[in-house]
Order: sequence, then C-alpha cells, then structure tokens
Amino acid sequence: MDDIIHEVKCEKADTASIVECLRAVPRVNFSNITMKLFHSGFTDLYIGVAPKIDNDLIKKPLDFNTDLGSSLEFFRSLDYMTGYTNGEGVSIVTMEEVMDLQQGFNISEGISSDALCSRFVPRIAKRSFDSIPEVSEALCIAYRADDRFQQAKNAVELCGHFMFAHGAVQSLLAHSKQNQATNTYQYILTRPVTYILGTQLPKWFEGAPHGLDLSYLFDFKDKDMEFLINLTFTDADKNMKQTMMKYWTNFAKTEC
Repeated sequence: MDDIIHEVKCEKADTASIVECLRAVPRVNFSNITMKLFHSGFTDLYIGVAPKIDNDLIKKPLDFNTDLGSSLEFFRSLDYMTGYTNGEGVSIVTMEEVMDLQQGFNISEGISSDALCSRFVPRIAKRSFDSIPEVSEALCIAYRADDRFQQAKNAVELCGHFMFAHGAVQSLLAHSKQNQATNTYQYILTRPVTYILGTQLPKWFEGAPHGLDLSYLFDFKDKDMEFLINLTFTDADKNMKQTMMKYWTNFAKTEC
C-alpha cells in the first residue's frame, strides 16, 4: 500500500489526510498504477491474507485450536462471511515468470518439481515457518508431481492455500467453533476463465483466478469486464451474478 500511496502522491502526515487524498484519485489511476507495480514485482508475493488484529473486532490471532475466550466475543457475535476462488495462486505462479524471464522461466510449459521445491516452497517456509527444513520437505512432498503441467497446478494450489485459503478457513473455524448464536458463511468460486487483469493465463490452468469474484459482485462496464476477464457472460453467469449480488447485499443489510 505504501508503494501505491507514493505513486499517487498521497504521502501525508496523518492517516486522515492520506485517506482524503486517496479518495480524490481517479479510479483509472489506481488501476494503471496497480498493474504497473504488479508487473514490476514490487510486492512481497508470499504474504498470507487473513483478518488482522485491530484490538477491537479481533484481539488475538484467529487460531481455532486455542481457547477463544472473550478476546473474540464481539467478532463471534456477528454473522461472518468469507471465501476465495479455487485458483487464487495462479497470479503468484505467473508472476515468477515476469520476475525471472532472463532465467528462461517459461510458465506456459509448466514447472518442474525442482522449481516447486527450490522457488515456491522456500519462500513460504521462510515467511511463516522460519525456514524450518522439515516444513520445506513436507510441503515439497505434499505438492510434488512428475508431470510439469500437474506440477504447475499444484504450485497454484500451494500458493492459493497459503495466501488465501488458510487465513479464510482459520477465521471461519474460529468464528463457528461452539457458536450457536450467529451464522458463518463460506464461498468458493470455481468458474474457469483463461484471462484475468490483462494477462492471458497458461493453457494448463483450470479454475477461477484471484479477483474473478469481483466480476460477479459489481456491475462493471463492458470495457472493465474486458480488462478483467475477457469473457462474455452467459445466461448462467448473469444468473450467478444476480444471485451473488443479492447474497452480498442481503448479508450487508440483514446479516443473512
């Protein structure tokens, strides 16, 4: 986020001023800057996404194996919904190619098991497990495949599981554990597409990439849809879109 704030020249002395400045930035500027930064490899690609401690709604890590006590009482008193797509990790796998073209990394041909164990696994193990060798070995074994296309699919799963699914599932379990008072909702989007955010996805990829759910939740203009997914919605897609928009707005209005 600091990179984006810098690019749009909203570096201010306090948070309120930053937010006020960001609100005045045209939407297209955000889109262009985000893609510029994304394709330049500006970000740490291996940060797990999950609800964060804010000492109000969430006061401790969402670990369902521990005694939740009163620290999550407010969080668990509300209905909660979260989810992800079944191909979240594809943007991370394809980014490896963008960042290492000079090394001949051609993602369209899949990846080798050596690439999985030497590139993807160590970064995940370093960020979350202090590079414990046993963790790296276990991940390498669990997600290894002999076929290059299948290995690429497994790498997508690994990155998606780590970055999105793990945090979502942990928060869902923390919310629902022995909780009869409120409702817990999970969604998984599986609609397959071949193009997302200006990028043609590899032929071996099967599933819904990161961000595809936005296409069903917002009424984008045609040019926005073309940029997002390059897909003409079928009648089934249009029905799905209406259903999802109804789910989300009903949840925001009535928590059910």
